[in-house]
Amino acid sequence: MYKESIVSIFLFFSVLYNYSQETQKTSIVSITDEMQLEIDKHLDTILVWPSSVQRGEISFITYISLVFDPSGKVESIDVVRTPGELFSKEALLACEAMRNWNFSSQILNNEPSDKYKIIFPVRFKPE
Repeated sequence: MYKESIVSIFLFFSVLYNYSQETQKTSIVSITDEMQLEIDKHLDTILVWPSSVQRGEISFITYISLVFDPSGKVESIDVVRTPGELFSKEALLACEAMRNWNFSSQILNNEPSDKYKIIFPVRFKPE
């Protein structure tokens, strides 16, 4: 009886947690050209070309998805598209080193939300 009660309580809170995660509103934010320039400028200072990949005249792009809360704190970083695992790894490291995001209400479409999501390119440029 005791074990069944504990299992029931556990299942109840599991369902409750999953429901709360599903009901949170996530708004997708469009990146403006100005924002992309700021992101590129910041990434240029910290992005590292993968050491085992030979540099040539070709640039590579990894697309990253960031989910952040209304205060600008990044909650999750995911790779959406990448030319390879080494580029994914370096792009994720560079994005993890970024500071909190600070967006104006116009960029956030004056839309209150629990979370915001952006997808943007991380460009690996040849020398």
